[in-house]
Formats: sequence, C-alpha cells, structure tokens
Amino acid sequence: MAIDYFDPITATAAQLQQLLERREITSVQIVTQYLAQVEKHNNQGVKLNAVLSLVPTVELLAIAVDLDRERLNGITRSPLHGIPIMLKKDNIMTGTDLEVPTTVGSHAFANARAKRAAPFVAQLIESGLIILGKTNLTEFCGLNKKNSGMMPGWSSYGGQTQSAYVKGGLEDGELMLGHSAPGGSSSGSAVSVAAGFCPLAIGTDTAGSVVTPSNRAALYALKFAIGSFPMDGIFALSRTFDSIGVMAKSAEDLQLFAKTVRSLGFNEAAAAELRVGFADPVVWSMDASLCRKLPDADEEMRLSYKDAIMKLQEAGVDIQSSVPVPSPSTLNCGEKSVIQYIASHEFKHAYADFVSHYEQSTCPITSVADMVDWNEIHSELALPAGFSNQADLIRARDNDSSPEDVARAIPEARKLAAEHGIDAVLDQHNIDLIAAPEDSSMCLFASVAGYPLVMVPLGTIDYNGRPHGICIIAKKGQEEKLLFFASAYEKVFPERPLPLQLL
Repeated sequence: MAIDYFDPITATAAQLQQLLERREITSVQIVTQYLAQVEKHNNQGVKLNAVLSLVPTVELLAIAVDLDRERLNGITRSPLHGIPIMLKKDNIMTGTDLEVPTTVGSHAFANARAKRAAPFVAQLIESGLIILGKTNLTEFCGLNKKNSGMMPGWSSYGGQTQSAYVKGGLEDGELMLGHSAPGGSSSGSAVSVAAGFCPLAIGTDTAGSVVTPSNRAALYALKFAIGSFPMDGIFALSRTFDSIGVMAKSAEDLQLFAKTVRSLGFNEAAAAELRVGFADPVVWSMDASLCRKLPDADEEMRLSYKDAIMKLQEAGVDIQSSVPVPSPSTLNCGEKSVIQYIASHEFKHAYADFVSHYEQSTCPITSVADMVDWNEIHSELALPAGFSNQADLIRARDNDSSPEDVARAIPEARKLAAEHGIDAVLDQHNIDLIAAPEDSSMCLFASVAGYPLVMVPLGTIDYNGRPHGICIIAKKGQEEKLLFFASAYEKVFPERPLPLQLL
C-alpha cells in the first residue's frame, strides 16, 4: 500500500522545500509519490494523457538519493534543490543520460537522440531540480504548424491531452480554445501541475502557449521576456517570439523559480506601490471563432473579473479600470497577424536548426520538406483519421516570404506592440502593469513586444467547471513587478480552484 507523504494536488514547491529543510520528507519520497499520481491518473483513472515519457524509475531515484545526500551534507544548490519538475516533452532536448526522447510530437523522431541537453535543461539539473519526464503538447508546438484544425494538446505521437477540470474531457466538435479544450501547445505541462503529477512544469510560448493552458488549469504562470534564456536545443516556431515559461500552483513558487534561474530578488514592500491598469473585459474577450459564446459563462467571467478589481482595490492596490489598449488588429500584416507572418517564414529555418541538434545517424529528417514526405509515407501513424491533412506544414515548406521584408517587419512590429502599444498605455496612464482577462488576445501584445507576462487564477465557470484567470503584462526586464503583483494577488485570493474529479 502506497504511503501518502503529502497531497500532490495541492502541494506547492515551496511547501515541499520546507518539508525537506525540516527533514520531514526526502526527495526520494517526493519523487515516489508523484510517480504514483502519474500512474493513477495519466493513462488510467481520469486518463488525462498529459505525461508522455518518464525518466526510468531507477535513474530518478538515484538522482533523488544523491540530492538527499547533498542536503544531509549541508549542500543545497538552489531554493529548489531536490524538487521535481516536468518539461514540455517534445521540444526541449535532454541528454541521453535521462533516457527520454524529444519528438516534437511526431513519430518521425521517436528514436532520434539528442547530441546533448539544451543549456536551459543543464541549468535546471545544475540547480538541483529533478526532471521527472516530459509532457504532451500540440504537435510542432501549435500555431497551426501541421493543420489548422489540430486541437491544442494533440500530437500524433501522444494523442489528446485532456483538461484536469472538465469531466468527460474534450467535447465533440470543440473549437480550438473552447470551454472543454486544455488550451495552448504547453497543455501537457499545465495539466500535469494541476493534476498533481509535479509541482512545477516548463513550457514554451510563441503567442499564449504557456499562459493559455495555465489559464485553463487554474495555475500561476510566468512567461519570461524573449531572450531571457538560450533557446539552443529547444524547438521554436519563431526565434523572434518564442520564450520559456514556468507553471506552478502559487505565486511563491514562481518567485522561487525566478530566483533559481535568473537570480531575481523580491521586495515585499514594492508590491504595495504597484499601479495596475485593468482593460475592459467586454472589449477584451475570446473571439467566437475560437471559443463558443455562452452568455451565462461570459457574464460569470466578467463579474469575477470586476470583483477581483474591487477586492484588490480594497486591499490597497492602486488600480485604474477600463484602461484602453490598442486592438490586436493593429499588429496585422495584411490578413495575417504579424506573429503568423513572421513565424511562417522563420519556422522552416528554426526547424532545420533544431533537428541539427540530433545525432545525424538517428534522425531521418533534416528539413520541413523531409517532414512532409515522411508524414505521407507513414500516414497511418502521422496522419490518422480526423487529423489527416498537413496543409499548414506544406505551406510552411513552400513559404517564399522575402527575407528582407520579414527582417523589416520584425522591428516595425516590436515598435507597434511596445513603444506605440504597451509602453504608450503604461506611460499615458502612469501605471506599471496592464491586466486583462486571459480569455482574450492580450497575450499577443506581450509576444510581439517581447515582454514578460504573468498569469493568475480567478475562478471556474458553472457550465463545466473549467478555470479562467487574469494575465498581466510588464515591460521587458520587469519580471519582478509581475512577481510583486502575483504575490499581492495571492494574498487577496489565497485558494485556487481544484480539479474536483481528481479529489
């Protein structure tokens, strides 16, 4: 009979670290319990299908034993020494010592071996974090890079990730960001944290791939500013827009992670000095083409949002409501968003760079053109019923955008989103942060500007219990302000919604 050392559904990294420091638990016991929770609900039980590969148990326990021994000898590598973490599976390369593949969601890379771990992974390991395994994702990281009908959280290699909150999982005919969808390409990572498979998980974000699934999993999340970490060995749709993000159950965990990987400090008093502008929830809502409109649910979310503003004001946070923010349409290039325009050009180049990090003898693919051909030859695996076209992948292969035009578009887009967008709003209204419902396109501004973003949970809708929350943007290099806000927010809203079907 398994021993329960803690509740994996509610335990935070900070709480586990306190138990470790008091010698009330070991990393071996922590790892053992998380593995038991994965066994209980990933492929069995509720069948969330969030975790695709785990580091072999023998190897995991050996790593945990070594870290426990270091702690007993007075060595702690970081504030997260001995704490488990999951990686977005298919786009972050780990070394051969961990014995987990990096497949980008495709069967074509099932046996491909990375030459070495991505520098970011090496940093996590050096900091004493324990990589439990890798999570499911949208094949090729989303933004319709296989076909436009592909549901977030689905890959041919891993199947469909399910929400930890929505009983019965994905509804038939669901829209891309519908109420039963897990949301975003980092869905497996978000669901893993919410389901108690790990206390922390890593995702990558082009245009909402971290914050959107975190929103649907009632998590706190921090997307770091673009350029914060080396992206070598990490698959990116776009070198211009992609960044690393972390998902957690508390604002304190975000702080611990930021301190571990970026040495970011935290001044509690600074949170009280923040000035936050909240965008109008009627203007900033999810487009009906992405999520079916449910009047009652829409009204629930708006009322929760307005209630959050009121409670934060009562707690002393300096807030301006209904701050006007330019429409995302200002960032369009013709009929496409600027992100789609630039990422469509950069994708095949980023793809070729990523596969060059595999050992050549183990990888049958060197380009997007090779990938298209491989999928056609192995259509039973790569293009199953319901997912049988790869039109967007073909368009990426055939993209003939002028490199010069794209090179000009990047700084122009940055200027529109940053100087004439976020910066102008912040300066005009004398505020530090912009907040909006996460069920909106506000995260696009952060992506185009290259700015950091934090996500905080708010509540659930009665329709099916799926969570919703608030996203907040700061200028580049101001992650600390986002952490200040998340900390202040957590004091006002101390309890995040739990996935009732797992309790």
